[in-house]
Amino acid sequence: MDTLREKIYCECIGAPKQGNNLGYKFGWSSNKFGLEPNTWANGKTAANTWVHLDVREFNRNSYLKDEFFIKSNSEMNFNKKLTEITN
Repeated sequence: MDTLREKIYCECIGAPKQGNNLGYKFGWSSNKFGLEPNTWANGKTAANTWVHLDVREFNRNSYLKDEFFIKSNSEMNFNKKLTEITN
């Protein structure tokens, strides 16, 4: 999973490769996607068989507006390309 995190999420979308002061290989940084590590500092298992992509460090007023999130089935539209939705 670490290879996937590093090669796809860090290199392609800019998720941080360094964690916080707890020594995680991956972590969180302001206005970047965060990655949950394989294990937590206390040794408990975290995202060891999946990728947990986190937006908790994104600026709420700029990036986490309600308009960017689907809140019901009627809002889902997977037939359009991203460029069609944003234009």
